[in-house]
Amino acid sequence: MCIRDRLKSHKDEIRILHVRDNILFSAGKGGASYGAMCIWDLRQLGQNTAPIEEREKNQDIFALRPKDDILFYGSRNHQVRRLDLRTMEAMSPFEPPHFDTVTSLALVNDYLVSGSRDKNLKLWRVDTAIHNLKFTAYAHQDWINTLESDDNTGLLYSGSRDGRIKVWCAEKEKLRCLNDLNSHQQAVNSIIKLENSSGRGMFASGSADRTIKIWRMNEDLMSRGPLINDDISNRNTGMEVETNFNN
Repeated sequence: MCIRDRLKSHKDEIRILHVRDNILFSAGKGGASYGAMCIWDLRQLGQNTAPIEEREKNQDIFALRPKDDILFYGSRNHQVRRLDLRTMEAMSPFEPPHFDTVTSLALVNDYLVSGSRDKNLKLWRVDTAIHNLKFTAYAHQDWINTLESDDNTGLLYSGSRDGRIKVWCAEKEKLRCLNDLNSHQQAVNSIIKLENSSGRGMFASGSADRTIKIWRMNEDLMSRGPLINDDISNRNTGMEVETNFNN
């Protein structure tokens, strides 16, 4: 592999990237004279390595999540903010805000879920910005660092700084906790769902304790059929560690 182009604009750390239709979004820490988000046209590589737009000065962005023609992002100012991807115009942020930095975003059953250092999860409708907050859950005893959703099972996974992972479902415009996993000895920094041929829900978690754990639904849960609609609230979502990688 070789470096084709080096994109220079950010003056501080870059936390997250997203690509849509040859447009690259990079986001991280901004300052008084430079933006936290840069937007690049990848078709111009080799001719121009400058961003086509820079925005969100004096702001920090921790999460990006696209939905249709809207890019949602979580920021240090406690808000879930929005960008119209058709016009590249800023839209009004969701209200009310969190009480601390929004660290993570996920989509579950056409809802947006935001996680924050205020230890709360918020469930939002995405088809409107007015009265769209449907539920707030006091979810963890410490900062929420990461969120991940699984379209196949309809489950949401949240990881926190105290090393715990919780499993959730969204039903009747509420979030319901199905399981609380004492998963790691230090902060859970990342969770990602895993594709597998068995159809069983699987995900990997990475931690500050230098371990990666692979989780799957247990056999008892899978024998009861798929997780859908009203049935999900009556089930105990059993998860078990399948593989544990440590350094």
